[in-house]
Amino acid sequence: MSVRPLHQKQDFRKYPPAAGPMPSIDLGQFETFTLKNGLRIIIVQNKKLPKVAFQLVVDHNPAHEAERAGLSMVMGEMLTRGTKNKSKVEIDEFIDFYGANLHVTGTGMYGSVLKKYQKEFISIFTEILFQPSFPPDEF
Repeated sequence: MSVRPLHQKQDFRKYPPAAGPMPSIDLGQFETFTLKNGLRIIIVQNKKLPKVAFQLVVDHNPAHEAERAGLSMVMGEMLTRGTKNKSKVEIDEFIDFYGANLHVTGTGMYGSVLKKYQKEFISIFTEILFQPSFPPDEF
């Protein structure tokens, strides 16, 4: 058995593999509506797990940030650093206590939790969104 030296070119690496067929994505039944303030809501149900997920997407053009590029990213990071009523530690403890998942960026928020705790979770989700404190010591 001969072993090809590592430095010798391998023909199969010259060309990338051909793309396969595009997968079909079926979200199933969904409901969509728009609130008075223009916020578009899409509801997709999947009852396989006793879990709910919430996602808010901010549709904005990052080119508008111009010389302030990255500002929305920093703002997203700062949202979970404190609210008018809770410190970062209290927010983190709340999320941990309920076994939730929360991720905030400059383009939106995503969170999930067991369905039985959705009321408690949506309260912290909306508090972070509507009452951020942007504490200077967390910057």
